[in-house]
Amino acid sequence: MVELRATQPTQSGIKEALSPREALRLMQEESRLTPEQAEQYLREVREERVTAEARVSA
Repeated sequence: MVELRATQPTQSGIKEALSPREALRLMQEESRLTPEQAEQYLREVREERVTAEARVSA
């Protein structure tokens, strides 16, 4: 399970456009997953993607 939460607003109140790499870095700063939990999550996502692709190509 992954918990998504809003980040702290910037001082200017204007949302900054973040690069995907920077957005990932910010998400990882507050990560509550252990490395093992993260690996399990990625395995599950891959399995779901493979299953979905198999349905589309069938």
